[in-house]
Amino acid sequence: EILSSLLDLITSLEIVNHVGITLRRVVLGYLLGSALGYALGFACGILPRLNRLLQVTVEYLRPMPSVALIPIAILFLGMGDGLNVMIIAWACAWPVFINTLNGVAGVDRELLLTAKTFGASRGRTLASVVVPASLPFVFTGLRVGLGIAVAVVVITEMVASGTGLGAFILSTSISYRIPQMYAGIVVIGAFGYVLNRAFLEAERRVLSWHRGQCAGTS
Repeated sequence: EILSSLLDLITSLEIVNHVGITLRRVVLGYLLGSALGYALGFACGILPRLNRLLQVTVEYLRPMPSVALIPIAILFLGMGDGLNVMIIAWACAWPVFINTLNGVAGVDRELLLTAKTFGASRGRTLASVVVPASLPFVFTGLRVGLGIAVAVVVITEMVASGTGLGAFILSTSISYRIPQMYAGIVVIGAFGYVLNRAFLEAERRVLSWHRGQCAGTS
């Protein structure tokens, strides 16, 4: 019955439209949050003084549940896409920030000394040594952030949106369209799976040098 409902929803394009809306929100929020998290994490990683200056503020804001900010976001952004995107961005930024900070701050000192020995400028060292060496950590944060983005978009759509997969699941539940509700949940699972597989493929391509290095070392 659930599969039959899912086929009907796909044929009528009802759920396809919701998938498109949710995908747009996830992509925009994820990209924005990842960019902000990476920029701040990189800056704090190469500037220990900045990291110490922001540490209390960061540790205060980081554990704050993103859904707790929905009422504030509604006041400033209303109930549209902007709210969903900003809440997703907030939630995604923190794992990217933490992993980027650890990756940049933990770059092997021998690599930095080697670059200095060869006369590399600070900018060249950052671009050729620090950025590549920290990428495995960054991608770990990006993958965690992607999973968080999928979870958060469903919650925000349920609480403060009339469209998207989250809103679809909630509305079908309230109207007792139970097979359609379960069909929506199945789609959410498939949605997250496809995004994760796409991310893993991108990671495999970008970090192919790192995997080959690890294999050679082992």
